[in-house]
Amino acid sequence: MAVRWISLLLLCLFRLESSYQDQCVLYWTTLTCDGSKLNLTTFPSLDLCEEYRTLSIINTNLTDLQSGKIVLPQCSRLVSLDLSFNGIRILNTSIVRSNPAIEMLKLVGNKLRSVPKDILAGTLFLEYIDLSRNLIETIEEFSFHQNKYLQYLNVKDNRIYTIYGNAFSGLESLHYLHLSNNFITEFPFRDSGYNFSHLREMSLRNNNISRLSTSTDRYVCESIDLAQNLLQSVDDFALVGFPDTSLRLAHNFISRLETFIFGKSPHNLTALGLPFNLLTEIPTSLLRQLPKLVNLNLGNNRLTRIPKEAFTSNRYLMTITLRNNYIHEVHPMALVGLHRLTALNLRNNKLTTLPAELFDPSVQFLIQLFGNNWTCDCEVYPILEWLQKSQYFVDDIKCGTTLHENTSFLLEFPFEEICSGIEEEHVVTTLTTGLLTTDVIDTEAQFDETDIPNGRQEGVQLTPFMLPLLLLFISSM
Repeated sequence: MAVRWISLLLLCLFRLESSYQDQCVLYWTTLTCDGSKLNLTTFPSLDLCEEYRTLSIINTNLTDLQSGKIVLPQCSRLVSLDLSFNGIRILNTSIVRSNPAIEMLKLVGNKLRSVPKDILAGTLFLEYIDLSRNLIETIEEFSFHQNKYLQYLNVKDNRIYTIYGNAFSGLESLHYLHLSNNFITEFPFRDSGYNFSHLREMSLRNNNISRLSTSTDRYVCESIDLAQNLLQSVDDFALVGFPDTSLRLAHNFISRLETFIFGKSPHNLTALGLPFNLLTEIPTSLLRQLPKLVNLNLGNNRLTRIPKEAFTSNRYLMTITLRNNYIHEVHPMALVGLHRLTALNLRNNKLTTLPAELFDPSVQFLIQLFGNNWTCDCEVYPILEWLQKSQYFVDDIKCGTTLHENTSFLLEFPFEEICSGIEEEHVVTTLTTGLLTTDVIDTEAQFDETDIPNGRQEGVQLTPFMLPLLLLFISSM
């Protein structure tokens, strides 16, 4: 008996990593045949495939495989099949007829012109399929009707311009749906009756969608990405029921957002990204419908002012970016109610000063003011005093105009020499303590793709110990 067990152990060690016909590599129950590393001139023999759980045949140029002439044998334990980057035009139905228990199917980078409905209809336990980087032009009705366990569907980087009604019918367990980088012109979920009760993320980035019109459908979806489309406006009730967490609308042509795009009831959205659009006003009426908002990005638009109580309904708001606009006026009560604010980006606007009443000395947050046309005179002293008290400040404020010819930056302005009525003890002599320069911190990167922080604790206050954590979070977005 001992000899038998030793023999089995030696066999396993030998099979741990061995070459297979000088072409493929067998590692435990995974067989990998990579044409980019090996000279594959013929399709490998799979006589022993009943032992495999994962089979990967990739990066080949085998004519028989491309034309659907290869017949896969029955591999009773096979759960994962990867046939990516083989130039496949036609799939042989033997893939599923012989292996109906497949759970993961990768067909990336081939030349398929349609979704392989016949193949998918035979893989009843499929959970993951990647059809990206093919030549698919349409998704027909009931393409995934038998795949009720499918959780991940990727058809990005194709040539899809038409998605027929009921195309996604039957996807009761879908978590991730990726349709980016296609030619889709209409939002593909109008009046469809889909049951997307588990959907977490939907991406329609970089398509040709020009309008989100009114819908009576209700969805459950955590995050939707509609960036880089042709949207000019978003109508009332266009996104009723979703997204639940994050909405990305960057790089469109949006000049108008209706108040009730999520419906008339307040919505739980926590992250709204609208950079690189054509907005001329902060959408305050829409923001009133978003009481749970945490991150807001309105950078790179055409905003000119921040009105009174612009964010008064957004008590959880932590980060705001308004950079690269044309803002020249800020109401003294613009930031009323923002007791959790941790970062405000006003870079590259048309500001010459800010009202002293804007800042609450008891509230500390990172602020970026670089790239404005600041007037360095006595009236700006209260702002500088707040910056000193707040301890955390980003960017050197360069003077556009100044009363002192030797002063280029606000921090250098000699208030004690020029301005009467300012007590000596209030004069800023140094701001080195807690001062952060732009060489150390730049929070701009966080605002192009808004995401969601974890948690919204009561009474959030920025402290020196929290600052590194905040910066780490910002840099990871």
